[in-house]
Amino acid sequence: MNIRRLLAAITTGATGLVLSMSVVVADDDSASFDEWVSNGVPLLNVRYRYEFVDEETFVNDAKASTIRTRVGYKTGKWSGWQVLVELEDTHAIHETDYNGLGPNPPNKPTFPVVADPLFSQLNRVWVAWGDPKRFLVKGGRMRVKLDNDRFVGNVGWRQNEQTFDALTVQGVAGENFDLFFSYFLDQNNVLGTSNGMDTPILNARWNTSYGHLVGYGYLLDYSNSALLDSQTWGLRWVGKWQFGREKQNRFDYTIELANQSDYADSSNFSADYSHLKGVFNFSGFFAGLGYEVLGSDNGNASLQTPLATLHAFNGWADRFLVNPADGLNDSYFTLGYGKGMWKLWGVWHDFDRDHGSGSYGNEFDIALTIKPWKRWTFGTKYADYNSDALFPIPGVLSSRGAKKWWLWAGFAL
Repeated sequence: MNIRRLLAAITTGATGLVLSMSVVVADDDSASFDEWVSNGVPLLNVRYRYEFVDEETFVNDAKASTIRTRVGYKTGKWSGWQVLVELEDTHAIHETDYNGLGPNPPNKPTFPVVADPLFSQLNRVWVAWGDPKRFLVKGGRMRVKLDNDRFVGNVGWRQNEQTFDALTVQGVAGENFDLFFSYFLDQNNVLGTSNGMDTPILNARWNTSYGHLVGYGYLLDYSNSALLDSQTWGLRWVGKWQFGREKQNRFDYTIELANQSDYADSSNFSADYSHLKGVFNFSGFFAGLGYEVLGSDNGNASLQTPLATLHAFNGWADRFLVNPADGLNDSYFTLGYGKGMWKLWGVWHDFDRDHGSGSYGNEFDIALTIKPWKRWTFGTKYADYNSDALFPIPGVLSSRGAKKWWLWAGFAL
């Protein structure tokens, strides 16, 4: 399409301009191509993880032992220009008794899914000009994380992260107003497949001393999946209130409202989204309540968030990666403690239908992370989802009980 050719031309032209300008600067005493490269930073991120899944309807339990390595380089800045290239590889270590889905192995349908297929790829490559604190233009394959990743995220929990082939413009309008605009041409998902898109992404943020207000519009138009086409418009307020003798304690709260409706090739529908959340933080302890609604259009269709970091919402057992047609109401409670190098917390979820009456079930999650050194992180977590369905329904994850356990270690430069 025209916009696709435009992005390709801009990215190619920007790359050529960077190289051509570098040649000219190489003859200048004040700067050189060598300095532009040598002032950059190497990128290295390695994570080993063991994942165990016990899911209803499967005789076999899934066991995945994988190591993910990302290696790359980000140049320094020269006249505002910067380039990043990053490769990614996911390999198995001994255990491959799981179904990785997608076009890559392991393809073992008699085992539960662990969405960490084994393959190598070009994870990120982009050219940028400007300053993110003022005005920045970026084109290429990139990581995009907006707000809390509810609508647009990188799915950083999976070994292969989600990236986007996109053209992005961001800047600061005045002292307290930030703007972000992007045009997505491809969604590169965690399974190693790409979904063509023509999708404008708009996110505007107003910062105050009491918190920040975000307005957003996400217009999803997939090339080959009309069912996922939608437009979502919303407002999100994130505030804080400090209290105590020296204001050492804090209450964080979030109020978010949105509406999603048909767009491009999708059928006519309309569904609402709301999220209320409050968390008290005191002396390392934290406790919070939340209520999230992914609405339904009378049971015919429901709000979907296919670009989100879904693992971060509605339970770590990942039973609601696709929102049921009757919608989802998630009431949850969080309790934990974190201080210094470690953090321990648990979450209880109660899931109900938004349309009609009835429960989907409940889930208990618990996690422990330890960061003994600057570049090292260790962690373990457990998820136990109990379904209220009388019988597990094939293909419907929310009708299947599941227990999952993870153990990991990570290193990053």
